[in-house]
Amino acid sequence: MRLCLCQQVASGYNAPYFPKSETAGPPNAMSIFGRIDIQFPDGRSESHLLGGDAITLGSAADNSIRILGASLAEHHIRINRQGDAVYLTNLAAEPHMAVDGLPLPINDPQILSDFAQIQVGELSIIFNRSSDSSTLAIDAVSERTQPSARGFRAELESSDIHVWPCSSASIKISIANLTDDVSQFSIETGGLPAYWTTPRQLMFSVNGGDTLEITHHIAPPRRSDIAPGEYPLTISVTRLDVDESTAQLIQLVQVGGFAGLSIALDPPVLQPKSSFSLRVLNLGNEELGLTLRPHCPGGLLNIRLAQNEIRLNAGERASISGLADLRRRPIFGRSKLIHFALLAQAQEPHNFLASQPATAVVDPIIGPRALIGAALALTIALLAIAALALKPPQPSIAAFALSDQQVAQGKTVILTWNAVDVERFVIELDRAPIAELPGEAVSYSLDTSGYLDPIDIALIAINGDTTDIESRQLEIYQPVRVTRFEVD
Repeated sequence: MRLCLCQQVASGYNAPYFPKSETAGPPNAMSIFGRIDIQFPDGRSESHLLGGDAITLGSAADNSIRILGASLAEHHIRINRQGDAVYLTNLAAEPHMAVDGLPLPINDPQILSDFAQIQVGELSIIFNRSSDSSTLAIDAVSERTQPSARGFRAELESSDIHVWPCSSASIKISIANLTDDVSQFSIETGGLPAYWTTPRQLMFSVNGGDTLEITHHIAPPRRSDIAPGEYPLTISVTRLDVDESTAQLIQLVQVGGFAGLSIALDPPVLQPKSSFSLRVLNLGNEELGLTLRPHCPGGLLNIRLAQNEIRLNAGERASISGLADLRRRPIFGRSKLIHFALLAQAQEPHNFLASQPATAVVDPIIGPRALIGAALALTIALLAIAALALKPPQPSIAAFALSDQQVAQGKTVILTWNAVDVERFVIELDRAPIAELPGEAVSYSLDTSGYLDPIDIALIAINGDTTDIESRQLEIYQPVRVTRFEVD
């Protein structure tokens, strides 16, 4: 006889949720349609079985599942079952919500796959679909299964486990009762931190001659102090009746590396000849090398950094001092803002680009309220006339368009424009320059392979020291791809 329990009972698991209209009493196993594993930013985790036709999640007390300390709306998420499909609905605008990396619009129900990753702000939720049937047949455990203990055998059905922080992997354990009587068993996991594995402990019974399958989930949090590498997972299966014999299974879990960077400027608004500090934090779990450089459209500022290259260990902070000064200060007029950016280019193997926007306030030598003598006023007027006569014409961008407003990552987007009186063009992505073109250019092909999420595309027309800027926003999403497909 072969069987596999779909509903697991473990310490730390929460009871399934049913609509309040249902009659009280123990839930029927046929009502369970899935489970969610909730990972909090501080490392805590919760698991909930889902039952009935619909549940809601949010901060209000009348939700099926109430979640506090995650900045959720009062009623934020709705999960409901319609026939054989399970739907997810985003009920609130903030914080933003995504399913398998794709943004989820408000009040637009989406069908969930059997395994889906849901991100709500800093909250990570993993959905696992369960079958409606109370048992599921599996192949009997082979006679060669090891290790064995008195009266039973235990087997791991997954040989290699690869998991990345803030994701999850599953491992299946088969327990074969070799006796003719019902036996009580317990499973306890060790080696990994307690909050990585679900369930941590489990007690169950197996009929004589039957085989039971248990699924464990491994989900390390996204923290810089969790180094990539191999971690040992020990699973102890104990037969509780008679002599409490134990079989111990050992599995290596390969935890991958991830990269992340936080960058900030202090102060964010600078005065000429003022110093600043560029503060960077390695949010990843691997060493990160950075190349730092400033970028100022038109070259109006002279920006110098004390260091242009740094290396940060996982979780390490650094503060780099710098100085910004004007190359040429205007004689008169109003105060103006000069926008620039400090760029951090990650070195191999990460190779990503981070940009920190900044602003410098430029005050003229003579303010609009200054009183000057008639002779000085005349002199300034003559100088102004001469400057205007020699000044090149102001460039003008008449039209700027993108071939697509939303594309899959890797697709080429064509930028087209019409402009006059232009010496050269500079194209920026999120204030980071990517191309410089001659004044007669009218188009540019943008490769989106290295970008994700909304990006701002700016076209800067330059003629001498005068500029004209037009910007557009492009949505870039991760295309769906099948990375693994198995048939058992």
